[in-house]
Amino acid sequence: MSSDVTSARERITTHLAESRAQLRQLLDIDHDESRAAGAVFPRSRTMRALTRHPALAIAVVAAAGILVARPEFAVRFARLIPLGAIGRTLMLRYLTQTKL
Repeated sequence: MSSDVTSARERITTHLAESRAQLRQLLDIDHDESRAAGAVFPRSRTMRALTRHPALAIAVVAAAGILVARPEFAVRFARLIPLGAIGRTLMLRYLTQTKL
């Protein structure tokens, strides 16, 4: 029984290490590139991620603006969005890309 628990724990630990590596790869900055550019702007990882993906930046700014300006509108708008279908689509994309 302890060998089953140990092997399961090793598999989980390996899977966690792989997913953490994928997250680091997505969010990590190329430090050599930033040193070559003089590390002028942007310095933070968040800003680098947003400037690397301009559509994401526009979506985040628009959502934040709606939440700050009119929270009741944001709640009504969230009810109109088919969150279940979007969630299923995103989950299917994730599962097909990771090939679990």
